[in-house]
Amino acid sequence: MGYIFGLLLMLLKLSQAIYLSMFCMMYIFSFLLYIYKKMNNRVQDTSTDAWVTPRRWLASALDIIGKIWHGYEVIGIEHIPEGPAVIVYYHGVFVLDYIFFVARLYTLTGRHIYSVADNGLYLLPGVRPLLELFFCLEGNKDECVKILKKGHLLGIAPGGLREGNFSDENYNLVWGKCTGFAQVA
Repeated sequence: MGYIFGLLLMLLKLSQAIYLSMFCMMYIFSFLLYIYKKMNNRVQDTSTDAWVTPRRWLASALDIIGKIWHGYEVIGIEHIPEGPAVIVYYHGVFVLDYIFFVARLYTLTGRHIYSVADNGLYLLPGVRPLLELFFCLEGNKDECVKILKKGHLLGIAPGGLREGNFSDENYNLVWGKCTGFAQVA
C-alpha cells in the first residue's frame, strides 16, 4: 500500500512540476517578446507583420516541446476547413493540449486560431503581449461572430476556467447564464 501511495505522490509532484514549468515558460516567452520589442523598436500591436518572426519562433518552440516532452501529435489536421470554424476543446486545469495544437497548426499552415481566454489571464503581469501574439481575446459573443465572419478559426472551451478547475470525468457542464459562446457555435 505504501508503494502505491508513494507512486501516486510522485506522479502528483511530476504533474505539478510540468504545470509550473509551463507557467515559467510563459513568462520566459513574454520576457523574450519584450526584449524583441525593445531591440527592434516595435509597437505593441502584435497583429502586424513585424511580429510574424517571433510568432513563428515561439510556435516552433512550443511545437518541439510538445513533441519531445509530451509526445504530442495532431492527427487529421487536414480536415480543418479553410474558412471559418469553431474549435471546441476541453478546458482542463492547464490547457497544454490546446496550446500545442495552436502552435502545431500555425507551424504547419500559418493559420491563427483566435482563442477566447479567461479574463483572469489578463490580470497576470507581463503576460498580455504573449496572449495577444497568439490572438487570445477576452471575447464576447459579438467579437466571436465578427472573427468568424472574417473567415478565421475561433477556439472556445465551454465552461472555461471554472469548469477546468472544478470538473472531473463525471462532471456535468453548468451553463448558468453563460450561453453566448454556444449560440456562436
